[in-house]
Amino acid sequence: MVASYWSNNMFTLFHGDSRKLDLFGIKNIDLTVTSPPYFVGKQYEEYIKSFKKYFELLKLCFTQVIECTKEGGVVAVNIAHNPKVDTSSYLSVLLSSVGWEFREHIIWQKPSFSPRFGSFVQNPYSTYYKPNLIHEDILIYSKGEVVKRRENKIDIDWAKKYRNDIWEEKAQTKNVGHEAPYPVELVIPIIVLYSCEEDTVLDPFIGSGTTAIAATKLNRKCIGVELEEKYCKLTVERYRLNEHSYDASSKV
Repeated sequence: MVASYWSNNMFTLFHGDSRKLDLFGIKNIDLTVTSPPYFVGKQYEEYIKSFKKYFELLKLCFTQVIECTKEGGVVAVNIAHNPKVDTSSYLSVLLSSVGWEFREHIIWQKPSFSPRFGSFVQNPYSTYYKPNLIHEDILIYSKGEVVKRRENKIDIDWAKKYRNDIWEEKAQTKNVGHEAPYPVELVIPIIVLYSCEEDTVLDPFIGSGTTAIAATKLNRKCIGVELEEKYCKLTVERYRLNEHSYDASSKV
């Protein structure tokens, strides 16, 4: 079994490959929240050489995630669109094929920063149209039927922001040392709505540590796995910095 890269009583970080989760002894997971590589040419995706290899990576990962998840546990996967491939649809089929059961498809709507429509403005003719890409998908699946628990009552006024399946949230704009971090504010409602306090949350692509920061503040334990050591170091730095400076629970 691989020893942890860093840990305290709430968060354990492993430096390793999410395709080999069995090496870390991970088990009894209540919720997985993750944003895997998008396969859109980011520097940290250089080890993924083709679309076929990309989905082999995801299949190996989420097959092992379901094995270490409790019956009734949930997985929430944030995935962006590749301009050339309907990544979300492929991932939906993949998750179902390895045993996950569909629950929800949430749209994360962001402010428009995409330049695609600008190219159409320059060429305003039929067949040139390209819309701006202003959303990402959050796919919610479960291992069997979700286990209903009346442990943590949620403030309905807070929850009204998430009454629909389109969630409006700004993207992470502050430079945190990672090419594609997702915002803590996006992870908070996922953790609150799909887990209870003292549950264990897994992120097999923990990147810059956002999931761990949100989970700890919401009184959930977290296990993270990261392939690149530089991002392991970044995760620990961000976690230590935010551990006592951001009270996510105050928003619930």
